Amino acid sequence: MGELVVELYWNHAPNTCRNFAELCRRNYYAGTKFHRIIKEFMIQGGDPTGTGKGGASIYGRNFSDELHDALKHTGADILSMANSGPNTNGSHPNTMA
Repeated sequence: MGELVVELYWNHAPNTCRNFAELCRRNYYAGTKFHRIIKEFMIQGGDPTGTGKGGASIYGRNFSDELHDALKHTGADILSMANSGPNTNGSHPNTMA
């Protein structure tokens, strides 16, 4: 469908950025679908099974949150990690619509 260009905040979330960049380099996301779409809110993808329950990080199954006061969801086009609770980040980025 095309490329998605993003800006990564390496100084604020180095492990998250490293995970996303390396998964992209490996073509991990090639052919994956957005498995969760909430109109006028967000889209979520990054799961090779297409269910929202699969996928892993480069560190193993999950990795710790990297919360930083300078990073906020302020509107459209914000990329972040979707997870199922504290320290459960894997391969699922989402973006605000």
